[in-house]
Amino acid sequence: MRQVNVLELAVVFVLGIVLFSLAITLVNVQYRARTLFVEHERAVDIGRRLADDQADLLLRVRKASLPGSLADGAASLGMVSARGENTVNLVVDEHHRVDFAPDTPTAESAEGAKP
Repeated sequence: MRQVNVLELAVVFVLGIVLFSLAITLVNVQYRARTLFVEHERAVDIGRRLADDQADLLLRVRKASLPGSLADGAASLGMVSARGENTVNLVVDEHHRVDFAPDTPTAESAEGAKP
């Protein structure tokens, strides 16, 4: 049997410590990667739920803005339903400005009043 030198023993000990620390680091990196993956999946799930809620709310707003819904709501409050002569249509242009629709009587009277 061969005699082990102190220098060889020290090198093996240092390499063992390096190997152990690298193994601990690898386990830590894998844990963080799995944690980030789970957080990402949760965020994607929350995003999907929010998109579904947004679509549901848009559907509700569109249903509520239908003329029949407005007339039913006005009738339930004891109000007179809207007629064409007392209704103003508004449009939003490409610069996000709100203006009268071109075919409404109010728009025609507003154009006549402009200098």
